Amino acid sequence: MDSKEVWAKCQQCGTELKQGDKVCPKCGSTKKAFTETCEVKIGVKVGASVEHEAHWSSKSWTILGVILAVVTLLLTILLPSPSFWTRIAIGMTVLVVVLVLTFNNKTRYSFLMFIRWLDRKFTAKKIHRDV
Repeated sequence: MDSKEVWAKCQQCGTELKQGDKVCPKCGSTKKAFTETCEVKIGVKVGASVEHEAHWSSKSWTILGVILAVVTLLLTILLPSPSFWTRIAIGMTVLVVVLVLTFNNKTRYSFLMFIRWLDRKFTAKKIHRDV
């Protein structure tokens, strides 16, 4: 602390006292009044996140198989005698769809939610109550 800085006030007259002052230069009092201030800032940041991860159940795989079977059946009906290259294209398309659904998380999640929607839409609702 510099000797020129104000560090207290005289308790009698209120004159500002410097570091080296033992007595008040105005009234001669030795009583001092000290004032200290302290400022504290507290910040609280709270966050929460939830991520839902959809898993492939046996029911999901069954519904996917049914969907692929229906698509393949429709393609067979619409194309009664497909050529070799058409069969290759159909097979590659089915393979790409399965790979995309297996490895692309966003697409897989959307498709699983669609499958679960289909499941809720077309299956009977069961209510279990304990009496």
